[in-house]
Amino acid sequence: MKPKTGFTLVEVMVASLLAVFVVAAVYTIQMMGTRTFVEGSTDARLERLGNMILERIVRGPSGQYGLREARFDTLQVYESAWPHISYMVDRNDPPTFDTSDDTECSIYVDYEGRIIYDPDTSVENDEIALNSQPVVSEMNVTRQSDHVEIELVLQETVHPFETVVEVRISTSVHPRVD
Repeated sequence: MKPKTGFTLVEVMVASLLAVFVVAAVYTIQMMGTRTFVEGSTDARLERLGNMILERIVRGPSGQYGLREARFDTLQVYESAWPHISYMVDRNDPPTFDTSDDTECSIYVDYEGRIIYDPDTSVENDEIALNSQPVVSEMNVTRQSDHVEIELVLQETVHPFETVVEVRISTSVHPRVD
């Protein structure tokens, strides 16, 4: 008679249980890696976007008439549910000392989370969105004795993990003094 070869039911059950643990561990590690990668990518993208928005606030969307060209004595910071900055710029080339022809500009966060630049507050519907994605949750502006500090808080929910990635970006601006 031949000896019986093969596995017993207990051996098969133990091997199956070990295989399930190994597959579960590999899946968990893979999901942790994916989550870390997606959150890191979102963080880097928000940081790039925040730097681009701050650059447009400081220099203006077209490279001129941004906050650095503001006359410091006209700079107003309004703290409210929708904080905004208002300032006057001299659009003459070269700039003149006559302030009667200066233009009032404004920068604010709209209700959707976009930063809006208004190049001339006396003209309606000329506003420019500095970011197309509504990710700005806060804009904190502090006027100091000789400069303005701006902090943007950008947030985005990462899917499918439903975690919120938050990035804070700040800069100091020294507007011109007449």
